[in-house]
Amino acid sequence: MPTRRGSLTRLDTDLKSWAKRIPESHELYAILTGLVDVRQHEAAAKDRTAAMTAAAFIDFALQGAISLHLPNATERHRKDLFDCGGAGPLSSISAKILMAHALGIISDIEREDLDTIRIIRNNFAHSMIHMEFSDEAVLKECSALHEPDEGSFMSRIQWEDDPKSRFVYTVGALFFRLSIYEKEFSMLPRERPTSSP
Repeated sequence: MPTRRGSLTRLDTDLKSWAKRIPESHELYAILTGLVDVRQHEAAAKDRTAAMTAAAFIDFALQGAISLHLPNATERHRKDLFDCGGAGPLSSISAKILMAHALGIISDIEREDLDTIRIIRNNFAHSMIHMEFSDEAVLKECSALHEPDEGSFMSRIQWEDDPKSRFVYTVGALFFRLSIYEKEFSMLPRERPTSSP
């Protein structure tokens, strides 16, 4: 199946430029007062929360799957790799996606979907304007997500064609897939290390 890396980069650029738009003074006032009176920005706040929370599940699942390939890593090694105050080489979700793909944990299509999820999450997290899944730029990104394969756990859920559902269900499918990977990997026979003389 062909991948869409080029179009993903273009969508990322389009969404970033839209999300980094600096609000006009009247918009800024509405945004700031809306932070005090949640009713004014409830839909945007819920969408921002959904995007960031869902991506946190993916981040956690990727770290777990990658960690399986580090049998000799101590807790300190893992902290230095995955955290270290955000300076660890695998602290970002982007680095985890890249490593998971390099290790063969995820396919090309799964990498595309994970990158799309990352892009959407980052734009929700860093946008100075209120963003919602129904906004044209976000909707475009979500429409690029792949539907779950027939017969997979997530294909049993009624696939709703609104962007927020598509985003959340894709996160669910990928999280479930990474969880299965961890279970299957832990059941593989391991070679016992030979003792050195």
